[in-house]
Amino acid sequence: METVRRYNYRAYPTRGQRMALSRLFGACRYAWNWYVRQRLTDWNFNRSRSSYAELSAKFNRTKTEKALEWLTKVSAVPLAQSLRQCEKAYSAFLRYVEKHGCHVDHKGRPLGYPRFKSRHCGEQSAVFTTSARFHVRHDHNARWMLLDLPKIDGEIRLRWSRDLPSRPSGVTVMRHADGTYEASFVVKAEPKAPPRPRHNACGIDMGLESLASIVYSDGTREKVAPLRALRKAERRLRKLNKELSRRKSGSNNYSKTRQAKARLYARIGA
Repeated sequence: METVRRYNYRAYPTRGQRMALSRLFGACRYAWNWYVRQRLTDWNFNRSRSSYAELSAKFNRTKTEKALEWLTKVSAVPLAQSLRQCEKAYSAFLRYVEKHGCHVDHKGRPLGYPRFKSRHCGEQSAVFTTSARFHVRHDHNARWMLLDLPKIDGEIRLRWSRDLPSRPSGVTVMRHADGTYEASFVVKAEPKAPPRPRHNACGIDMGLESLASIVYSDGTREKVAPLRALRKAERRLRKLNKELSRRKSGSNNYSKTRQAKARLYARIGA
């Protein structure tokens, strides 16, 4: 039985492609915020709930205005996906309210309600489906995969690490807080059998010189080295937290320290 899985690849866009992706992320963010604002306006002033089809058609009419011509310079598919994702979050919030009642956080905001997205948020993304007609290719034994997206000049280079098991049904282009880019493909793949255990049982003894000692059922032993790199990263993280607290919010130095902290978090996670 086939399962739906995601295959992620590091992306290395050029300078021009990074600028185009930045405009695309901004347009997706605008579509999300526009949908949240429309939902709030309809409820606060009219006590009504427009359907997704009505709001989607209204957004398509709105983006043709002269002040919003920049929305037509990016692909329309990621904008529609942003509206669908916001509608999905809004529907999940209504189901939660009907089942558990409305709860608020310490600022008086409803828990689970879709919130506005900020350009200063480290994580940005855009979703393309098959209707966007994106293309991905990989030559045999080549180090790079090439991703062609609509209204983005040139092919984006992806670091090849494994072959796609089938033709992808969608791709999400992401920019992380540490400034790196990634492409995530949705594919169908055959489930793999879980690996067979090499030993029947084992015992773990936490040590002082080593992190742990593992004794297997056949009498063999294995020592786990202490996490010196993690301790060093934790000390570096405490230093960056102090440095970030002294920076002025919104300044260039604040942004540089925040990115350094995000890169350190990525290193710890890896």
